[in-house]
Amino acid sequence: MQVSVESLSKVEKRLTITLSSQQVEKAFDAQLLVFAKKVDIKGFRPGRVSLAYVKKRFGQEVRNEAINSLIQETLREAIHQEKLYPISTPQIETKWASQTDLEYTATFDILPEIDTVHFKVDSLEKLTASITEKDIEQTLEKVREQNVLWEKVERMAQEKDKISGKIQMFTEEGKPLTPESLPLEFVLKDEPSIFGWNLTEKLGGTKRGEEKKFNHTLPQESFLQGMGGKTLEFRIEVLDVFEPRLPTLDQAFAKKLGIDSGDINDLRSEIGKQLELNLKRTIKGLLKTRVFEKLIEQNPLEIPRSLIDREAKHLHDENCSIQGQPHHKHSQKDEAQFSVLAKKRIQLGLLVSELVSKNKIKPSPERINEYLTELASIYADSNEYIRRVKADEKGLKEIETFVLEDQIVEKLLENVSIVEKEVSYEKLIRQADLNQEENSTITQ
Repeated sequence: MQVSVESLSKVEKRLTITLSSQQVEKAFDAQLLVFAKKVDIKGFRPGRVSLAYVKKRFGQEVRNEAINSLIQETLREAIHQEKLYPISTPQIETKWASQTDLEYTATFDILPEIDTVHFKVDSLEKLTASITEKDIEQTLEKVREQNVLWEKVERMAQEKDKISGKIQMFTEEGKPLTPESLPLEFVLKDEPSIFGWNLTEKLGGTKRGEEKKFNHTLPQESFLQGMGGKTLEFRIEVLDVFEPRLPTLDQAFAKKLGIDSGDINDLRSEIGKQLELNLKRTIKGLLKTRVFEKLIEQNPLEIPRSLIDREAKHLHDENCSIQGQPHHKHSQKDEAQFSVLAKKRIQLGLLVSELVSKNKIKPSPERINEYLTELASIYADSNEYIRRVKADEKGLKEIETFVLEDQIVEKLLENVSIVEKEVSYEKLIRQADLNQEENSTITQ
């Protein structure tokens, strides 16, 4: 067996393997024996068919099987011999090098080689903030809004009201998209619904017992498969109208949120603790994001297309699963964004792995326990929370990854000057949300 290696790019290899006629015929003879023992031919006892008869009748079929097996076997040997690590299924092309010798090529992707990980940064800005009474009160109001009570009213619906009703949609030809009306609930907001029309504009002013009819052209990227850009007639029957009422800040409300004492001041104190924990993690997360951005920027890597496509599909499936639409399709623009995000994630993973290997960094057990204790501090039974996390292999692995990333960031920042910039808690969270939006999957 002769083997030659060609680099088509930094991440693509092609092996050319030549097999002698003796190898081919030896494989053919061996396959012929196997075939003869298992073939069932009328008039012959099992395993008693003559090789000459099998060769004459099934020769080409047996030869093809033998060559396929030989290619798989010798390819494994060649890959091991050349110390290569394919990350995609090899694409095989065969040809006869002469009348009897067989030559084939195997083309596949490999991971890029990383000689040195560069990180040269003189200084980095670190956003910081402090929790104020205003932040606690604003959070308390958001908690009340999240626990809003709905009271049925007989008046016309207005913004912020909730409508309970039924909806049915018809094509321009009058054909219903569903056999019957479907139940729905809409909170009226001055923003588009999932169908693309404005909630308050279309349903404001309606009341119990009324039916609202209107036509609307769906967005091109509508979640209704095959309906993008088409005009539908909507018929909405209003069953009830509800107005929102914020819960009273009393003992019952505090107990509902897990404050055993029912004391609103204890609730405020608990909110403050959670905000402090969130603040600490957000500050660390923002700095980590800046460090990893610089790391990717200073270490451009050529990533195999096959690997990007696989990761982009994973991101797509993950995103659509969260949205409850596993078969949802995105536009070409969104698909391109998935690829960009996939490439970034792969680059970062490869660079971090290299840093971990070169610096022999392992997740510190002490740091893992500190992280767990910090997370558990907001729970009434912190020991039970820690026990459950440690019993969850997947959850514990995620925490180990967070700790390992923190250790990598600290290593990279050893010779970097950190410049702190004080901002409001609200602005800090807004920045974190913006980063999350830019570096996460596409939302619908």
